[in-house]
This record gives sequence, structure tokens and C-alpha cells, in this order.
Amino acid sequence: MITPTIKWFFLVMHVVGVCVWVGGQITLATLVKTIRQNSEGLLPLVARQFARTSWTAMGVVIVSGIALVLQVSPTEQGTAYSITLAGKLILVFLAATAAIIHSTSKERLFIALGGAVGLLASLGALALGVLLST
Repeated sequence: MITPTIKWFFLVMHVVGVCVWVGGQITLATLVKTIRQNSEGLLPLVARQFARTSWTAMGVVIVSGIALVLQVSPTEQGTAYSITLAGKLILVFLAATAAIIHSTSKERLFIALGGAVGLLASLGALALGVLLST
């Protein structure tokens, strides 16, 4: 059996965090209409619980991502790696900012835009993360 390493541990934590963050957004988005139609007042409770879970996952993603980046020598990886990493970091920042706008806004337009931009930025960051690992 291959011996697990600390890098492996952080990669597993990173992937689990991303699964919860991105997968949770997709799952919740598909449930919103049903929750609204079938239970008055339940959506804010579900959204608050999702926020606690997803922000915890984002914390895990950030900590594990920093740990993973610290184990890579940018000079050994080259310019393309650095540019891809910078793009991923920009998308993670955009996803978090959009999630904050989505969860704190009172305007339906900003709520919808924050959710849509947050999901698209999260998917983009996920795609660039996979690209970095190949």
C-alpha cells in the first residue's frame, strides 16, 4: 500500500471541502423552489444551516489550499502553473464575495446574481483546481 503523506491529507480535505461548498450550492439551488412551495418559512432556516455548513467547508478549502500551495515550488512549476493558480485564487475570491452578497442582500436581483455568480465562480475554481493537479 502507498503510504499517505501530509500533502495527501490536505488534498483529501481540500476535495471534501470543495464537494460540500460546490455540491451544496447545486443541491440547495435545486431544492429552493420545492421548499418555497411546500413550507412557508422553512427556506430561511435551511439557508442558515446551509450557510454554517458551507462556510465551514470554505474555511477547510482555504486552509488546505494554503497548505497545498506551500508545498509547491512555483519556479519548478513554471509560469503557466502560476497563472492558472492566480486565476483560481481570483475565482475563489469572487465566489466568496458573491456568496456574501447573496446571503446579506435584501434585493432579489442581488440575491439571484450573487447566487449565480457564486456558483459559476465556484465551478470555475474547481475546474482550475483540477487543471492544476494534472
